[in-house]
Amino acid sequence: MMLSSCISGKKGLFRLLALICLVSASFSYSIEKAYADVPTVLQIENLSQGTFGRIRIQIRHANPSGGHYVDQLEVIGRKGGESMTKIVTLQPQSSNPFTVEVSEEVGVTIVDAYVKVRAHCSLHGWSNWSDEVQVPEFHELASTVIVAMVASALVLRRKRRA
Repeated sequence: MMLSSCISGKKGLFRLLALICLVSASFSYSIEKAYADVPTVLQIENLSQGTFGRIRIQIRHANPSGGHYVDQLEVIGRKGGESMTKIVTLQPQSSNPFTVEVSEEVGVTIVDAYVKVRAHCSLHGWSNWSDEVQVPEFHELASTVIVAMVASALVLRRKRRA
């Protein structure tokens, strides 16, 4: 009854519309932004052997489908004062998280460089850059094997002298 008396006439209708706009505006300030599901680079793992650079990248991206997937990776390798960037094109994924292996064959120096990666979603755009990861010249396992071989050779050499 009270609402109908407020709306009577043009002045009342104007007041009702003004009230609706005011309430809508007040709600818009209290609602937080909704962020789209932009991919996240979870991990970069060094798979390099000797002087051949290779990394494995693990990426989280929810609900992949044929039209919503990580379609590109941007890889930057920085060595000394030089920086090289390469875009790697990907096929649609069916799992989350998923991994991609990238080698120096794509045109970016990986061995003995600092590498960072970001992923591009076909719907939501680019992710943030990953942390920069140093890829040593020799893989850690290879370095350990080399040190063990050198130590063994030195021990054998000393035994022969004795």
